[in-house]
Amino acid sequence: MLLLPIGRENGALQRPALVTYTIVLLNVLVFLFCSLSTNDPDEAELIHHWQETATYLRERPYLTVSPRIAHLMPKDVRERVPQHDASVPDWRAAKEQEDADAMALELSKMYDAAPASFRNAYIPAVGGIGAILTSMFLHAGLMHLIGNMAFLIATGPFVEDAFGALLYGALYMLGGMFATSAFGMRFPSAIIPLVGASGAIAAVMGAYLVRYVTARVEMLFIPVIVFPFWRYRFSVPAFVLLPLWFLEQIVSIPTESSDGGVAVTAHIAGFLFGAVAAGVLRVFLRGGAPSAKQSAAAEAMDPAVERIRSQINPGDYDSALRAVNELLAREPSNQHAVRLGLDIARSSHRDAEADAYAARLLTLYAGKGLGKETAKLIDELANQPLPRFAIRAAQEMEHQARRADAIRLYEAAVAAQSTDAVQTLVKIGILRRSEGDADGARAAFQRALEHPQCTSEWTQRINAIRSR
Repeated sequence: MLLLPIGRENGALQRPALVTYTIVLLNVLVFLFCSLSTNDPDEAELIHHWQETATYLRERPYLTVSPRIAHLMPKDVRERVPQHDASVPDWRAAKEQEDADAMALELSKMYDAAPASFRNAYIPAVGGIGAILTSMFLHAGLMHLIGNMAFLIATGPFVEDAFGALLYGALYMLGGMFATSAFGMRFPSAIIPLVGASGAIAAVMGAYLVRYVTARVEMLFIPVIVFPFWRYRFSVPAFVLLPLWFLEQIVSIPTESSDGGVAVTAHIAGFLFGAVAAGVLRVFLRGGAPSAKQSAAAEAMDPAVERIRSQINPGDYDSALRAVNELLAREPSNQHAVRLGLDIARSSHRDAEADAYAARLLTLYAGKGLGKETAKLIDELANQPLPRFAIRAAQEMEHQARRADAIRLYEAAVAAQSTDAVQTLVKIGILRRSEGDADGARAAFQRALEHPQCTSEWTQRINAIRSR
């Protein structure tokens, strides 16, 4: 059977997840052209001979390690100084040195003949920062790749949306390096290739839990063997799904081995790294925006925004909005520019543009932890015909466990003729049911079924939700 995450319920993004999808593309391309399978007979033979050579040398500290394979040996073997052993006859030591050199020659030939994907995997006994980086883009099989990419696509775009491309990219790479290094520290002498992006993705999952703890993750269940053409979608709160996954990794620690299998240490280390990093970033971003929090006067003192404001000619809103958009292209997180764009769009009765600016501004406020500004914006625009903003505001209310306010805002989105009206009505039904309002939930589900946008797929999903 297959059980995969496929996204976030009501997951609206305010910017394209370019970094996430670039990472996915790189992983797929690397898999297609340079994939690694540790079950390959030749590679299995290489690993066996490698381990045998290292053991042979470790058990005979009086032998010299051949320069051919010094870089392939564990640190304790690589860096040792041969010590004469009086209990070993010279003829025996000479014979064993010949055997060791022959083993080294064979290992060197086998290693040089191995595919580049094998030589770019991370092997704890060998180490190397370069190998740590390249191993994060290698996978041991198709299902390994699909599972990792599914979790990345389900969580990565939202973490990237919350923290921005630069911080998200750093979180992904540093989290993966930390996770891989943690496994290497636990099994420093392991001679087995470690591959996969799961350590980095675990870091993204940890960050997702901190940032979107109450969000619901949509799952797809396909019983491949029993009913291969049947599928079922459902959602699980992040605070249930991700801790359960983390607990599974903790429970699996005793089964982890340096001889292969799942590197649960990397998963645990990556998850903890991501959670801690996301917590620090939230505090930093909340405290790192003094111009937005110190005073209203300081908030308005953005020179570029004030320059655009001073150059607005009565009725010439097109030029003003072009200037705002040019500024935002250079400074995507400039909340003052977004606020000016919102004001201009509302003054010129451009509802669609006002809706986009409002949703973007709310995302910026929430991402920076500006609770007061977030609340003021929602109060200001709650009754305006801005469906995208209303949905985004409702999601923020959900994060704060304010379900009644969330329902009110979702209703406003439906009234403003949201293009996601069916999904929004279903969300209203789920929230009303969670509040104990069974009649209100049934009414919302019925409205969704009767809505012109309701497709056959949505009809099946709604009936499945109603039957729970």
